Amino acid sequence: MSAFNITYHLNDELLHEECVFMRTLNAAKKSATAQSPQRSVSICISDIAHKPLAERQNGKWSHLT
Repeated sequence: MSAFNITYHLNDELLHEECVFMRTLNAAKKSATAQSPQRSVSICISDIAHKPLAERQNGKWSHLT
């Protein structure tokens, strides 16, 4: 299993940060979307070394790798 850091943002303010263990990036995206706070505007998923892998803004995911 891979470890992913998920951060939830409201504009430039960090709302919440968590580390999850998931088999795939797609599973981490589904989990992040389902668990996101109502106020979050963007979600960023990175690896354990904080290298960005994917970002969600305006309801759409984009790959950063």
